[in-house]
Amino acid sequence: MKLTTPLTQKSKMANYKLTNKNKNLNWKLIEDINWGYLIKQFPQRPYDYVGEFCTENYTLRETILLQNFVVEKRKELQKALKDKIKDIGDDSFWDLCSHIVGLGESVYNLCLKYPEIARILVDDKVENFEYGFTKAVYDLQENNVE
Repeated sequence: MKLTTPLTQKSKMANYKLTNKNKNLNWKLIEDINWGYLIKQFPQRPYDYVGEFCTENYTLRETILLQNFVVEKRKELQKALKDKIKDIGDDSFWDLCSHIVGLGESVYNLCLKYPEIARILVDDKVENFEYGFTKAVYDLQENNVE
């Protein structure tokens, strides 16, 4: 299944400078991946579709930069929530924080401001938004896509 959006159909990132300093664009690209939709449509392995989306629409460099942004945001969220959500294991906590990043900037900011929202999302989290980026980087390297 090919995953495309108007943004990727139109430009394939050609007109964008993707850097970890361009937070608005990074959040836009995360929203284009549409994690919330993927977890509902493909509940078993939605991260495979994240990887497919990245390999079809981004270069290796762009995928790595976006992955770095996602990891940075996940770590910031883990730091902010670590004392507020204690009753889940480390792996589940990582999955939760990555899941929240995948849901986009609005949900991310709400969870930072109101940690009880993150608590509500514990049961809805899906493993693991970041896995798709790892798969995409591997696939792009294998296919020598710069």
